Amino acid sequence: MSFLIFNESNNEVTVIPEAKDLEPIAKLRKQNKVFFNDALKYIYHTYKKVHYFSNLPINERKVRTTEFYLNNQDYRKFDNDELVKEIIKLYISFEYTQNEWGYEKIKIDISETIDSINDIPMVKVIYVDDITDIEVKCPHCNKKYKTPGKVKFESKIDNSEERMDALKNLLTLQEMGEKFKLIIDKEKKNKEYINDGNSLLENNFFEKNKK
Repeated sequence: MSFLIFNESNNEVTVIPEAKDLEPIAKLRKQNKVFFNDALKYIYHTYKKVHYFSNLPINERKVRTTEFYLNNQDYRKFDNDELVKEIIKLYISFEYTQNEWGYEKIKIDISETIDSINDIPMVKVIYVDDITDIEVKCPHCNKKYKTPGKVKFESKIDNSEERMDALKNLLTLQEMGEKFKLIIDKEKKNKEYINDGNSLLENNFFEKNKK
């Protein structure tokens, strides 16, 4: 059960009554109410498991959340606040299983790897020093003469191996992501089977009241 609730009528995020007195939540609310309300929006829209942004990795969700809900505020001010970090850890523990959160981290790695691959060219330009004679002009007599020196020039070399290594790494990450998805699907099926679509509390109630 999540302890944050999104109200679509006013776009506000609130804390359920049972969680209001949790230490980091109570402390942050007492320190700065405006920052507290913004932090709740940031946490909910960035880390809510079932959300419009669910297909995006967390690092991209941070940016989208601040764009859509927080007037382009710098998300780092939330990430760097110690109380907000405590609330985020608490919220994640309620929203995700360990495997689900592992999958979210894999999605971040995949996104960052794709970005890095886009920056790796198939051909790389390097600069080489070549020792050669260069022509210089005497400042006193204006005569020109040659003297040993270094000239820097461009050289293009094949860079496909570096790019292929990065692509192999991406495939490995994607395979890991697929394995996490299979585990998560299995967890969900087992949970549905155990609970029969009801909570454990409801199942206990039905069990006690069987005729």
